[in-house]
Amino acid sequence: MADFRIQPSERISRLPPYLFARINALKHKKRQQGIDIIDLGMGNPSDPTPKVIVDKLNHQITAIERVPETRARLDVIGFDPVSNTPDEFVAYVKTEVVKWAKVIKDSGAHVD
Repeated sequence: MADFRIQPSERISRLPPYLFARINALKHKKRQQGIDIIDLGMGNPSDPTPKVIVDKLNHQITAIERVPETRARLDVIGFDPVSNTPDEFVAYVKTEVVKWAKVIKDSGAHVD
């Protein structure tokens, strides 16, 4: 079981590298080397984003997803957006966490 590896899907493989993941990896490497980092990157605010902003973003993103040129470009990179409300998304994530936590626990998988 030690050589078991999960491979990313074809669609995921076609996505460009995520810039912030690369930046975070570089920051982590420098910190491991004992280099002090002043991080002006993305933060984790203590207060949630106001609902009016979340709703407005959701409305605009949903509208953009419906533009034929946008849909065509998303199809090219293998991205299939799901337009739902912020509350529906939160509910979905909660059910996915429960589902996958059980799968992982039942599989006996662990981080070495």
